[in-house]
Amino acid sequence: AHWRSGSPLGAIFAVGLLGVAFNFEADLQRQRFRETGGAALVWGRKPIAIEAEYHVTDPKSGKLARHTSLLLVSGWWGVARHAQYLFELTAAWSWGLLAGVGTHGALPLFYAAFLTVLLVHRAIRDEEKCSLKYGAAYAKYKAMVPYKIVPYVF
Repeated sequence: AHWRSGSPLGAIFAVGLLGVAFNFEADLQRQRFRETGGAALVWGRKPIAIEAEYHVTDPKSGKLARHTSLLLVSGWWGVARHAQYLFELTAAWSWGLLAGVGTHGALPLFYAAFLTVLLVHRAIRDEEKCSLKYGAAYAKYKAMVPYKIVPYVF
């Protein structure tokens, strides 16, 4: 496909760039939230957080150690529990479409399709792992943020 006036390629490219930018922003929100112990502003506001307790066995002593972690319920992490996956998929599908489905068939979409299966499966595994690790705190998080990846869909 060639770049021409009225071509959807520019829009597809822009959507892909937005996916990359939003993925970066979501990761940055979580990073700053963790670095500041939940004090960093998210989207200009004090973040909503859930304190989650979990226990880990110390490999040296064999004793059970209690730890706490903060679950971010604001910003992109309040939109979907794995919003960053949506942004990664947006970029991947955009790149596949830009590679020329019309001229190269479905092959350019293979990576995006593979990544979709991988990230959906990972989100399901993450949910199981976090539910076991954080228990009631993660159940509360799921009630506050009901969508895994795509708001109102999944």
